[in-house]
Amino acid sequence: MFESNLKDVNASVLATMYCGNQYFFDNQDEVVRKVVGLVNKLKVEMVICGPCFNYKDYAHMSPILAHAIEAQTDAKAIVMCSVENDSVIEEFKDIVTIVKMPKKGGTGLRDSFANMAKVIDAKTNDGNIELIKDYIY
Repeated sequence: MFESNLKDVNASVLATMYCGNQYFFDNQDEVVRKVVGLVNKLKVEMVICGPCFNYKDYAHMSPILAHAIEAQTDAKAIVMCSVENDSVIEEFKDIVTIVKMPKKGGTGLRDSFANMAKVIDAKTNDGNIELIKDYIY
């Protein structure tokens, strides 16, 4: 979906992890533990949680995972969700990096993926976050 954008910043997809929303909420501690374990095992530098579009459950799951990843591993993490998830954004925007994106079917998806790559580059290369502030909530 966004591999060409990742190539622009010398990044690539190493693995894809997924979980159903009901399973996550019923087994949150276990899921977080397993995801953190896999991130540590694979020694990844960055985890993209999303894209969530305007799906509220996934938008709620993603910052929980991103926060755990940044707290319990050496990896950095970002979340991608749309403004329709305003309660989640408000709750987590000061805890994890949340990249702006359109809702499902909205316009600007290609631009949001390009912006995501810039955010990844800044976070993984200790770049100036001020340069990417327009791309995050």
